[in-house]
Amino acid sequence: MLGFSALTEQHPDHIEWDFGSEEISAATSPTDKQIGGFQHALNTLAEAVGDASSPSHVMAFSDCAFLVYDNPLQAALSASRLMRYFFRVQVPVRMGLAHGTWHVQRFSFDVVDSKTITRAVFYGTAVVRAHNAERYGGKGCQIFLHPSIGPDAIAQIQTRVRVLEIASAHADAPNQLNFLHEEDLEILPR
Repeated sequence: MLGFSALTEQHPDHIEWDFGSEEISAATSPTDKQIGGFQHALNTLAEAVGDASSPSHVMAFSDCAFLVYDNPLQAALSASRLMRYFFRVQVPVRMGLAHGTWHVQRFSFDVVDSKTITRAVFYGTAVVRAHNAERYGGKGCQIFLHPSIGPDAIAQIQTRVRVLEIASAHADAPNQLNFLHEEDLEILPR
């Protein structure tokens, strides 16, 4: 989430927000509003059971999230809808989409003596590639595609979302989604 580190420095106090809250506007600081909006969007998406655009896995931590989908078109449609939602609630994000492996090893929270151990052990080529697309794609609120999403998948995505070539692109992010083009089929509340 772009700007989260700057907001944290500007508003270092404990943030007040609720995982289950549907009211983001009650936030007391810009940090509260952004992290609350980010988490609310992910929770709402994860709870959309039976929706074909729902991810099979959601891994969220701090200001990051990884979402796993069955196919690239599903990921592109969901990412486009999520980006429009983030715009509406004024939460700046940048995304990377990639194809590859996803391995979940262990998620746990332990207290040993006076130490707290939180584990989120997951990895895969999709994780690395999506991160690289987001990292090297460029600045601003955009959705970058890693080349692991091959030409056939891009052709399928293009049936619903415009895929744009990036002038002077990095090798890990040659394309981006025009998420403002897709028909406004909302999966998240206003």
